[in-house]
Amino acid sequence: MKFVQLILEGLGYLSDQDVDCEFGGKTKEALIELQTDSNLTRSGTVDPDTLALLENLYDSPNTSDLA
Repeated sequence: MKFVQLILEGLGYLSDQDVDCEFGGKTKEALIELQTDSNLTRSGTVDPDTLALLENLYDSPNTSDLA
């Protein structure tokens, strides 16, 4: 979960205080916002399409410093 939250934080969907390694309401809301912005199904979960997007964002040059 930390991987997901760190990427969401780096993209501005979560604050650093929201990175707690737990899947709570703020993480779900952030995922829904990301999915909406990316034209994905708004599940609020890390489904296969969302995971692929997060992995691609993590590998992109603009977010390589998220680790």
